[in-house]
Amino acid sequence: MRKTVSLVTITLALLCFAAGCAKKEEAPPQAAQKAAPADPKTAALDPCTLLSADEVSAAAGQPFKPGKREGNSCSFESAEVSAKYSTFMLIVVPDAGNAFERTREIRAKNAALKDLAGVGEVAYASGKDGKDLDVLKKGLWLSVRPIGKAFTGESGEKLGKLAASRLP
Repeated sequence: MRKTVSLVTITLALLCFAAGCAKKEEAPPQAAQKAAPADPKTAALDPCTLLSADEVSAAAGQPFKPGKREGNSCSFESAEVSAKYSTFMLIVVPDAGNAFERTREIRAKNAALKDLAGVGEVAYASGKDGKDLDVLKKGLWLSVRPIGKAFTGESGEKLGKLAASRLP
């Protein structure tokens, strides 16, 4: 359980740090004039609307509780405490192009990435067994983090692609 909490904390800290870095950069005046304002629909996107507990349960082969939203993230937890206790997290970061690219570069230095065609503008799987999925679609960064023994690389990728297809 401690390992799961630590992994979740590290993942959230990395995403918050990356998103914060993107906001601190100042664009040249010309680029600032050309930039489109953020779409209010995507800024208020509830990540728990991207997947249902039934879909997560089917992919994991065990029951999961409904998603619980905390800010820009949604976590689904195993409905039962067992040896396969797991958490499935979705994190959506708006206006995250620079942060997404920086994080991708960092991950590529530490592990092999599997590029995924046809999912957003850019998408890749990473992490142990390729379970983690990151997608950039229309300025939204979707980060999928299946944590625990209930998920395989295949099930994490399947859920990530489904969630990405539902981004605006």
